[in-house]
Amino acid sequence: MSGSFKTEAIVLRSIRYGEADRVLHLYTVDRGRVGAVAKGVRRVKSRLGGRLEPLSRVKLVLHQGRGELCTISQADTVHAHAGIREHRAALERGAQACEAVLRLLDSTEPNAPAYNLLCNELALLDGAGRLRRLWRDRAPRRLLAQRGRRRVRRLRGRLVSAGRAGAWLPG
Repeated sequence: MSGSFKTEAIVLRSIRYGEADRVLHLYTVDRGRVGAVAKGVRRVKSRLGGRLEPLSRVKLVLHQGRGELCTISQADTVHAHAGIREHRAALERGAQACEAVLRLLDSTEPNAPAYNLLCNELALLDGAGRLRRLWRDRAPRRLLAQRGRRRVRRLRGRLVSAGRAGAWLPG
């Protein structure tokens, strides 16, 4: 399946690739987890550079070629979540949320409730400080429930899915 498509995504992870490129792990509402290459994004005069930072919510135009990775041709920021980057605790919790999505959700199947949960949690972390503890208290259990694991138990400070050995969230 080749061609261009538009989607809204959250940047989960960014990895340097070559001299001026980045490989991005994105979570989209309609395609699930997507790998993409942003060519030339690390150059000083790049138009895409600041828009594709981790934890950012963006609207993208991607081109699906013959390989596994899509190529990003256009990016517009929906919400940059700048407030998360100002506080270390919020940044750690936001990174934990993105890591949980990377570990728990399969790459091929879209999950709109999990996408909405991640968007809401990042918005809460970006907002008032008293709401930041919600990620620690509520979101990991809801994320596991969205994945289909109803029974969750606490084991040595980490949440473990009772239905799948090895599935864990940083605690």
